[in-house]
Amino acid sequence: MMTITEQVLLSLALAIDCFTVSLTFGAIRHRFDMKLALSSSVLFGLFQAGMPYIGWLAINLFSDKLEKFDHWIAFVLLLFIGGKMIIENLPFRKENDKERKETDISLVLILVMAVATSIDALAIGPTLSCTGFKTKADLVCPLAIIAAGSFALSLIGNIIGVKIGSRINFPIEPIGGAILILLGFKILLF
Repeated sequence: MMTITEQVLLSLALAIDCFTVSLTFGAIRHRFDMKLALSSSVLFGLFQAGMPYIGWLAINLFSDKLEKFDHWIAFVLLLFIGGKMIIENLPFRKENDKERKETDISLVLILVMAVATSIDALAIGPTLSCTGFKTKADLVCPLAIIAAGSFALSLIGNIIGVKIGSRINFPIEPIGGAILILLGFKILLF
């Protein structure tokens, strides 16, 4: 079985995508929104821990089928959301927009991003099974560490994003959209 140190490192590796999206969420807001920061961090943590559990459960039934298209689902979701952020913030789409308006981030968007960033974590489930985590009780510790790591990095990303976004004097949404698209390509290609 993996050591606690290895589990923490796995958690941080999985949480990088959550950090990136949360950084983007924070950067497109004008102020720190505790409700947004906590709800996105909690959902990212739950999905990052839930997907390996689903992968662990499905190892014998679906693992070979899921591996064939899970990265495509994440890619399409991130491409769609990132493209939408870019298109909605093109200069010719803004009418008399001299001041930056606060961008709303809906619960639906947070859920879509939680799913998109956690799909690659499905592959961790079979890995956990192969490294000695044979029972549900064995999974409690690594899944709790994964959830905590994703929660923490998401919250930190949101805070840093707000600080960056408040200092930038131009719309950051297209940059955030490009980051999401690049994240999708990363998931697709690696």
